[in-house]
Amino acid sequence: MVKNALIIFGSPNKNGDVGTLVKKFIDNFDGKITIINCFSHLSDKGKGISPCVNCKYCSKKIGCCVQDDFQKIIEDSYDIVVLAAPIYDYILPGPVMNIVSRFNSFWHNKRDLHIKPERTKKTAVLIITAGGTGVKAPCGLSNESLPVFYANWIFKGLNATLYKKNTVMALNCDFLPIEKNKKAINSIIKIAKSFN
Repeated sequence: MVKNALIIFGSPNKNGDVGTLVKKFIDNFDGKITIINCFSHLSDKGKGISPCVNCKYCSKKIGCCVQDDFQKIIEDSYDIVVLAAPIYDYILPGPVMNIVSRFNSFWHNKRDLHIKPERTKKTAVLIITAGGTGVKAPCGLSNESLPVFYANWIFKGLNATLYKKNTVMALNCDFLPIEKNKKAINSIIKIAKSFN
């Protein structure tokens, strides 16, 4: 059976460190791939992912009135969800975090309309890059754990489970260029091939 993968591309730089690892995934995955670019300047139609604007639409009607690439993320036609992003100051970029705010529509649909969307179970893959990890993050969380916390929030909303073996972190790209990071490259190739 052919697998369908959704790649949530959360980097503003299409050809940067994240892009290199995503390309390795694509080159080694035999299934169908849909790519959603969180940043509007990379999106095919310039939409990207907007934040929730608290318009209360989802308190009265099913779904969200903001028509952008979030609609494609929640289509629920994927077996695999790949979230690929750099981290800046311990957190995923703003347009990626917009996904978390848009899950507000799920909550309001459930509370106000008594509708809970049934989502198929999916497998998650997480790709994180960073320049370096020299400073401890706030709230006692590490530079690694804080972005994983938020990524898991996104995966939970999509009913995708992240296993440790499906996580690739290249957190020292300022010192070890991604093209020379054999561990990260080999890991993402292995993960992609495991779904074939």
